[in-house]
Amino acid sequence: MDGKLKKLDGTILLITLVLCTALAYMLIERGMKQHRQNSQQKELLQERFKELNLATNNLERLQVLLHLAERERDLLNRKIPDETKIGEFINQLDALIKEKEILLASIEPLEPEKEGPYTKIPVRLVFNGSFLNVYSLISEIERLSRMVVMKKMSVIKSKTGKHCKVDLTVNIFKD
Repeated sequence: MDGKLKKLDGTILLITLVLCTALAYMLIERGMKQHRQNSQQKELLQERFKELNLATNNLERLQVLLHLAERERDLLNRKIPDETKIGEFINQLDALIKEKEILLASIEPLEPEKEGPYTKIPVRLVFNGSFLNVYSLISEIERLSRMVVMKKMSVIKSKTGKHCKVDLTVNIFKD
């Protein structure tokens, strides 16, 4: 019976060893599977994090662009008044013309035209003066706080050559 017990002990030991090995294998396999899943989730999270950083950077750039566009819109709103204010514009021109010692022959507002969201108001000016003063006046007109666009200009030199006659059409705008 001693031999049978030894054989039984050996079989039990072998079965226990096989079961422990199988259990260890299953645990190791389960751990490796869990490790692979964790690695995949980590890679997925890293990819999502990169996408989030990219989206954040894009959002910041878009916010900067929006801010610049708002500033440009505000500048245009200041340069293009809600009302025509043609009298104010003519007063500004008259002051500049007197300052530059130019002789104003005529100021003629022409028929307004709709251009996109704005109304364009052509104004025809005819004046005489020295070329240098005329050049200086045109430069000042371009720098007015109100948007002024030179549309058409003709300059005719006088017979003496010291003065010129200018026929200038400018466009001003209203919102």
